[in-house]
Amino acid sequence: MGPWNDRAKDSTGSRSRCVSHTSVQGLRLPHRPYVASGDRRRYRCCFTRSPDCVDNRWLRPCHQLLLPILVGLATFCFTACDSSSSASRRPLTVEEQHGREVFETSCAVCHNAYTKEPLQGPPLVGMFRKQALPSGMPATDQHVRDTIVTGRRNMPPFNVVLDEKQLNDLMAFLHTL
Repeated sequence: MGPWNDRAKDSTGSRSRCVSHTSVQGLRLPHRPYVASGDRRRYRCCFTRSPDCVDNRWLRPCHQLLLPILVGLATFCFTACDSSSSASRRPLTVEEQHGREVFETSCAVCHNAYTKEPLQGPPLVGMFRKQALPSGMPATDQHVRDTIVTGRRNMPPFNVVLDEKQLNDLMAFLHTL
């Protein structure tokens, strides 16, 4: 009957015992009587696609649920880490709202605050969560404030346009991105 071990047939006529003496993880399977007896001749590895040698015991309900659980967990992780999610945003304070108005009148022409697409200047989404600014400088309040006040390359200085309160409000808004 081919290369299959006929002695491995069980009472139903199938070759469900025609499996390796170890599991996929390499663990021994002592609950199998021919494994415990040490009769190594009965071991036939059935990793081929023979219909005579199918063992569906691994398709237990816990294993059938594993894939949907893993897919759900991966989906949750990707959606939970999305910073643009409207559910994770809190309402803006008065200072942050005023800073948003300053941003929209002075900065939004060149910088994008809501997506990662660059305009004339780099996008500002999540800039304080990064280690460094697009210029390579550390992402600290002082470096951002200095860049706004003194300007940089193609960015004009805003020391004449913005007063101290507007600058503080703008910084508060930038921290919400």
